[in-house]
Amino acid sequence: MQTMHLRQSPILSFDGRISVIDATSRNDGEKASVTQNTNSVFSRIASGELDSVRVESEAYCFSFIPIEPVTPGHVIVASRRQVDNWADLEDLELASMSAMAKRIGAALTELYQAPKIGLLIAGFTVAHAHMHVAPIWDSSDIAASASADTIMSLEQRVEIAASLQTVLNRDADANSVR
Repeated sequence: MQTMHLRQSPILSFDGRISVIDATSRNDGEKASVTQNTNSVFSRIASGELDSVRVESEAYCFSFIPIEPVTPGHVIVASRRQVDNWADLEDLELASMSAMAKRIGAALTELYQAPKIGLLIAGFTVAHAHMHVAPIWDSSDIAASASADTIMSLEQRVEIAASLQTVLNRDADANSVR
């Protein structure tokens, strides 16, 4: 298996601290749907080439607040490795993404008091495996893309990420005590 190393860049996190995001990406040439270039917008976010408001970051995936949310609290969980079709992810990559989406979903439930948290995997707008996690009040609330009138400011995205981080950190601390 070939390993491709992308540059590591300092990212300004939501609380003002500088952290280095590990932007290592594996590229498995045997899978037809693995994109050979690393130019998707999510690959550019993962490498630090594009700014984002991060929620969580792990070895196989990361999450961030999109500029155009489908509902307030919408979070994208993306694989670090650029793969067009989620079914071509390695089991560990998909499991990592699912676990992150579940944690974020629990935090969104607490913060937004929505009756449901929607989870959508589509991939038509960005050819990079990712999940949409969003509080929903109706089945029409979850969609793969937002309308043009729902662009969120940086300040709004930072506020949402900070709220999510507070809940996620508290829950992680509570779980480590058990």
